[in-house]
Parts: sequence; structure tokens; C-alpha cells
Amino acid sequence: MGGLAERTTRVEEVEESMAVSLIIIDNSHANSTVMSGGERIAIELSKQWSESRNAEITVVGSNLTSTLWKKYILGSPISFIHINRLREDENLLLSYLKRVIKGIAFAIRFRLEPGKTNLIYTASDFWPDSLTGFFLFLRNRKNARWIAGFYLFAPSPFRGFREDGSPQLPSLRTLVYWLSQKPICYIVKRFADAVFVTSEPDVDAFTTSRRHKSRIIVIKGGVDIIDSCRNSAEIGREEKSFDAVFVGRFHHEKGIVELI
Repeated sequence: MGGLAERTTRVEEVEESMAVSLIIIDNSHANSTVMSGGERIAIELSKQWSESRNAEITVVGSNLTSTLWKKYILGSPISFIHINRLREDENLLLSYLKRVIKGIAFAIRFRLEPGKTNLIYTASDFWPDSLTGFFLFLRNRKNARWIAGFYLFAPSPFRGFREDGSPQLPSLRTLVYWLSQKPICYIVKRFADAVFVTSEPDVDAFTTSRRHKSRIIVIKGGVDIIDSCRNSAEIGREEKSFDAVFVGRFHHEKGIVELI
């Protein structure tokens, strides 16, 4: 993570001293307790960008989004726009559809200030995030650039997340997720000015004749390594029988390659 905020200014082609208006779309979240990987990355990036004083950050989502974020941003100057009022116990499908519809309705009405450096960052490829950000980008195309977070490619529904698994009948959830990601992948590849991914193998998937590899940035999981090491040094030495700990699915999209 160290230096990531500085590297992203290259993506936007603006001077570090220039203030940036950053709209973060985190509209896919449906509770105030569980954090996704994409949200962890968005929160950690937001803290670095806000501390640099070069970005005015606004998070677009629901009341549950702001409740979750405020547990981690620790007084950072980040504002929120609630486009949904959600309950923790809402039906997931109906809630999802409501977030998509209200997100698009918000996007086609909301105008970004002309003459400013406006950046739109979508925290995930899920429709409440990606479609809200995409329509907001189209509505303000002359005055904005779009950074798309795309951190997980849905595997073939006939094989699932198993690398060497045998073919299987897909579940409805797996099939719907795989199908729903196809149009978003096309939209991101066609329209996004920059893409954030989690591993080097995903870079080529978004490299096009109009988007150089330098505009596809590998995010290292949102962990501030320097601070983590500094805090660990204060705990004291203990005898260990291992050299490292990796918690997560053993797959390159989870950052295992970068860890090694």
C-alpha cells in the first residue's frame, strides 16, 4: 500500500498539489458489520488519500455503508451521500435490485462540478457499485474519469473456485454471478480510464489499445505493511514454527503471489 496514493496520481495525470474530488461508489453493501475485500481496499485508500489533503472524498451508498465505514476511518474528513435506506434483515434479492435501481436513478441526476478534477471510483464489480458508477461517469463524461475496482473474476460455473476440480452442475447462485459479471467486465474494459486489480495475472485482461498497462494497478490487499511491521515489533519476540501466515483462498486473486 505504501506509495499507492502517489502512484494513482499518475493514472489521473494531475499534479499532486491539485485538489481532487473523489466519488467512491460503495452501494453494494447490505449490512453494517461484515466488510468485503473491496470495501477494505476502498477504506484504506480513502484514509491515505484524505490524509494527503489532495482529495475531497465522498462515499455514495446506504445508511449501512456509512455505519460500517465510520468504524474504521477514525475521523477522516470523508462525507457520505445516502441513496438508500436499508435494514439489516431485508430480503437480499429485493435489496439488491433496489440498490441497483436507486443507484442508477441517482447517477443520471447527479452532476459533478465542471472545471474540477472529478474521479469516480467503484469499489466492486457488483451491479449496485459498477452500474451506479458507470452511469455517473456517462452523465458527467466531460468532467470525470472512472477508476473501476475489479478484484475477483467469477470462475466457470461448471468448475467453481476449485483449480483442479472435476466438472459439476452449477448452482443457481454461481451461474447468476458468472452471467452478471460478463456485461460489467465488458463495460469496464471498454469505458474505465483505469482499473484496480489484486494480482498481476489480471492485468492483461484489461489491457487494450486505449488503456496501457500502467493504467491497470495491482492493489496489495489494502494492508499497510510498514505500520503493521512497526506495530508487531513492539509486541516482542516469540518462538514460532512458521515463517508466514496466509489467511484466504489459495489463489492468485487473494494476493498469495505478492506475499511470496
